[in-house]
Formats: sequence, structure tokens, C-alpha cells
Amino acid sequence: MTIETASAKVRDVGVNDEPEDYNLPIWAGLMPLKQIVLPPISDKNLKEGIQVPNHVIEYYNMHK
Repeated sequence: MTIETASAKVRDVGVNDEPEDYNLPIWAGLMPLKQIVLPPISDKNLKEGIQVPNHVIEYYNMHK
């Protein structure tokens, strides 16, 4: 099988296929993803001396 295009659904509930789809010889399921917060990276083009704002650092520290 060649895949020429693809799409994805983003949802917070389980699989919701049509009943007739379960008769097809294809996989159905979920691929759980985890989103994490990494340390902030300042834009390299910022003027010298501009620091990461405290609220950004606080957000990072709360969610790392």
C-alpha cells in the first residue's frame, strides 16, 4: 500500500470508528502523545540584554 496523503484527528476520547470499519483489515487505535515544556530559548535576533521574562521562567518551572 502506498500512502499519498494522510491526516490525523486530535481528540481526548477513545477510538470512534464506524461499526462497518471494523470489518476492514486495517489497524485502528490510538497513539498517545505527551507534550512537555522545555527550557525557553531566546530569539537570536533579540537586542542585547533582553532577558527571559519572569513569567516565562515561572511557567517553565511549574511545568517541567
